[in-house]
Amino acid sequence: MSNSSLLSLPFYQVRLFCFFAALSVYALFGTPTPDSLSHIEAIIGVLLMVALLPGVLSAFDFNGDRQLVERIAQVFFIYAIVLGMIMAAVQGAGLNSILRDFAALIFMMLPLFAIGVIGSAAQGRSILVYSIVFSAIAFSYRVTNGADPLAYLANSPYMLFAALYLVGIGMSQFVERFTLKSLALSLGLIALSLYCVWPMALTEQRASIGIYGAFIVLWSLILAVNAPKRAIWLIIAGLVAAYYFRVEIGGVVEEMLSKTARVGANARGAEMAAVWHAISENPLTVLFGQGFGAAFHSPAVADIKVYFTHGLVSSLLLKIGVIGAILGLGYIGVLLVNALRSTRSNIVLAVATIAPVLIDTFLYASFKSLDFGVVLLLIWVIGSSKKMHIENRVGKLVSAIELYA
Repeated sequence: MSNSSLLSLPFYQVRLFCFFAALSVYALFGTPTPDSLSHIEAIIGVLLMVALLPGVLSAFDFNGDRQLVERIAQVFFIYAIVLGMIMAAVQGAGLNSILRDFAALIFMMLPLFAIGVIGSAAQGRSILVYSIVFSAIAFSYRVTNGADPLAYLANSPYMLFAALYLVGIGMSQFVERFTLKSLALSLGLIALSLYCVWPMALTEQRASIGIYGAFIVLWSLILAVNAPKRAIWLIIAGLVAAYYFRVEIGGVVEEMLSKTARVGANARGAEMAAVWHAISENPLTVLFGQGFGAAFHSPAVADIKVYFTHGLVSSLLLKIGVIGAILGLGYIGVLLVNALRSTRSNIVLAVATIAPVLIDTFLYASFKSLDFGVVLLLIWVIGSSKKMHIENRVGKLVSAIELYA
């Protein structure tokens, strides 16, 4: 795109371009939680700044008509910024750790900042879904081709979203149309889903693998109720495939059971107790937390001093206290409720979006990353529209959202 053509575009289209360019660079070269800033993070940051700066500024404007979720998001964001920085100054936190927590908050508030970009573009909602799936496939490629395990690409909420989304559409496509062309597409979608699952299996992501397996079983049963004559062939094909790959599946199950025997629940309960112990030493820190950059000794990582927790709830308690945790969970909760109302007949989309958010809220540390914010943004967009149609670009064969609406 030339400079002249770029300048001729309306500003929101420039913002849209920069936003998805940032997501593409992130998918191909970025990492969820880099140890240090590089030119990749700088490029992503500049692109996001162009895309989101007007939205960040408008977050401080309480005038005009806004949805309830926007008001809650505004209150939470301003509270977290003010109290997080004040308590960080009181506790004497380091600048680097403060900036990391600040970045995590910005990503979490992506729906508030980016809705002007996505909401103003007719195709933005569709591109957002495609972008997440593309990013997950890119992450899978990087993991299977030797990416550093400490990059934590396999932990990304993109991975579970794409795995659930693709397998759900693929199974539905198999049952709904039942032509040679649709069967080929169905197998392709399911294969891509398994490609996204493989990195999670390699890194023993028990919660994600468990949800994936449970969803396949439940979705098969739902399809069987709606179209029993066709669904029986899907179930037979699934059982044959499971038998053929029984060694690989058995190996994954054995690894998951072995990890459970070794580490149990990864000390998540003990970690929450340690967070509470850290903030309960002072009534002020109970209410307002220890601020951005706060650290504690985590039982989940051998009681060493760390600046993060494994779950959004415990992190909010540590950084901005009970009040901040209530506001933050209220923001997430309203997002999820709105999305559920808009996806009551779209089970695939509902599960694919909500499952990774719930996992990161209670179990994983991926809530600190850009991709967590992107999934929240998709949930926001879904919840703000009564119906959402996303058509597959290849011959419009797949209705990803309203398969049975």
